[in-house]
Amino acid sequence: MKNSTIETKNVFQEAHSEFLNSTLHQRLAQKFKVEPFYKRYRTLKNVLSVSSYGLNLFSAATAFTCVFVFINTLLQNTLLASLFSVGFLTLLEILKRLTIPDFIKNYLQFGRVNALKIIFILGLTATSVTLSYLGAKDSVKIFTPSVQLLSVDSVKGSYTPRITALENRLKEIKNTQSWRGKLTPSGQKTYNQVFAQIATIEDDMLKNVNRITDKNDGLQVNHDSKTSVNAHYFGLFTLGLDLLLIAFLFFGEYYDYRSLTEFTQKSPPQYKTDKDVATSRENNENVATDLVLESEFSDNAVATDLNGSDEGVLRLAIKNAKANLAAYEAKLRNREGNEETIQRGIERWKNKVVELESLHKMAVS
Repeated sequence: MKNSTIETKNVFQEAHSEFLNSTLHQRLAQKFKVEPFYKRYRTLKNVLSVSSYGLNLFSAATAFTCVFVFINTLLQNTLLASLFSVGFLTLLEILKRLTIPDFIKNYLQFGRVNALKIIFILGLTATSVTLSYLGAKDSVKIFTPSVQLLSVDSVKGSYTPRITALENRLKEIKNTQSWRGKLTPSGQKTYNQVFAQIATIEDDMLKNVNRITDKNDGLQVNHDSKTSVNAHYFGLFTLGLDLLLIAFLFFGEYYDYRSLTEFTQKSPPQYKTDKDVATSRENNENVATDLVLESEFSDNAVATDLNGSDEGVLRLAIKNAKANLAAYEAKLRNREGNEETIQRGIERWKNKVVELESLHKMAVS
């Protein structure tokens, strides 16, 4: 028979105390700690900043081959071509670092886009990407080791001693088995046998040489194909790094902008001049009619019409009141302006429409 038991200590309390003293708790507390943007992403920003200079260096290094080969072809001077390539690519990378971050900063701060600066930056980027892509492909082709081909000479070398020995045998036969400059019948027979042996050996050597030559051709074609593929992918890799540099520079500027604006209050409201008010009224005709209607169709004016004037004024007032109501409702739908102010305007003009319609009914009755 089983007996029931009851715990006499709080295991959850013990587990909680153990958790609070554990490294896991410290790690999770640090992970979910709420920190300002500049603290939370400071390490990432520093890593990307240092890495961006590495990307500049890599871009210039891969582009160097393309520029150097082109300039050296024109100048036929290795030293001048090297100096020009280094100077040109250094200037290109400096211009990228000066223009791209400044463009991003102005966009984040003012929301403005300078068309001429965009064209200049696109030109710099296109030049850098193209040179890096072509230079990377050339570098792979230049620095890839040549394919190891089978030696044709080694094959010929295995046959050469035999052929040489048989050729010497032919000379010996001519010297020992000739009469008055002509071979004797037995000498001619021996000479023909040796000559046939030489032909057989040379034919076998030629077959082996052709076989090795064909194999070497296949190895060379396969090597060239693989090198071209590697050069293409390495070129695409350098292209991606050039684009990644722009992303790194963007994050650096965004980090600075976000770190500052997180602790910066909004600019105080600017007071409008009479000219600004006039321009605003021209751009918001529906809202501007509020001021006109309130002066033209005030309660006093309506009261005067109730005392015997033409009811056309009331109809015009109702028409304009409904137009104002529609204007406020449109602004509410389009989320233009302060919602609370718009709601008050809608309520006011709804009441005005009801009031004017009631007065109109009384006037015509």
